[in-house]
Amino acid sequence: MNIHHISRTFRRAQKRSVRMVTRRYSRTRRAMVRTMRRKQRQFQSWRSRQYFVSGALHDLHAAIQRNEDVFVGCAIASVLLVYAFAAAASQLLFFSFQSLNALSDMTGLGMGGLTLVGLGATATIAAWFLVLITNALDLAVLDGAFRRTSSSIRRTMRHALSLTTRVSMAWFLTLASIGAGMLLVNLPFLLYLLSHRHQTLPLGIATLAVLVCLIALYAFSSILLAPLIALYEPKLSLHTTFVRSIRLVQARGRGFVSGLFLLLIAAIGGSWEASVWLQHALHYNGDIVFYLLGMLELVSANLLLTMLYRKRRIARPVAKRAARLDWHRFVPTAPLRS
Repeated sequence: MNIHHISRTFRRAQKRSVRMVTRRYSRTRRAMVRTMRRKQRQFQSWRSRQYFVSGALHDLHAAIQRNEDVFVGCAIASVLLVYAFAAAASQLLFFSFQSLNALSDMTGLGMGGLTLVGLGATATIAAWFLVLITNALDLAVLDGAFRRTSSSIRRTMRHALSLTTRVSMAWFLTLASIGAGMLLVNLPFLLYLLSHRHQTLPLGIATLAVLVCLIALYAFSSILLAPLIALYEPKLSLHTTFVRSIRLVQARGRGFVSGLFLLLIAAIGGSWEASVWLQHALHYNGDIVFYLLGMLELVSANLLLTMLYRKRRIARPVAKRAARLDWHRFVPTAPLRS
């Protein structure tokens, strides 16, 4: 009798333990499912609020289609300007080197400094022409994005030309700020290399340097819209353009800019490899191919930044409309559709 009672009590305890374990497992599984569904909803909500490069490409294609004649006309004018500048720059460099050689013989100055001055002047003029081209194409694209119907090639080129110096200064300040920041964060690694000239960086230190560079680029990505703001909002001062760029990008734009920058680095690397292959396989001057592809990639990246500016401007308009655009009559629309 006692043995039977003990066995029955033991079986009841076993069943109770199984029920408790099963109930606990069911509660844990339901909690995990609820957590996963909540995380999935949060991720979908975050993804729906982001602006990716693929969406920018779709919006860019639709904007070009809406203002195709002006965009194509500005592109043709840009190609003619590039060809004229290349022809003039080659002749200018040839005669300038002759003049610098004669000046060096007359004054006794070294050719190194004079050559750097000549190349710097040529690079400055080339950068100014590149900014002019990007301004014209950016204005044509934004006109199409905002459904502007009164634009023309003449008006777009005149507007781009009038703001080229301002945008060039904004680009110079932006690139100088990024360069100075990168130099500052990499100063310890540079000092290490200078103190150990005959050694290479260890793998750990090199990895740390790459991570520091990526973090710095992510931090400085918030000011890359300053040149576009200087173009589209000409009434703002240069200092205000940087402040507005930080406000536009800091919420939901840094990921886009960082991804676009990585894609641009990969595209430039591919262009370099393609130019080297052409030079070895076809015995063709690969430098020209690399320069043309690099210019095309820079212009394309600038157009994608224009789409980001449009997206963020719709989300965060100027406070009290203090600085209105020249096309303030346009009503920004939702994602572009061709």
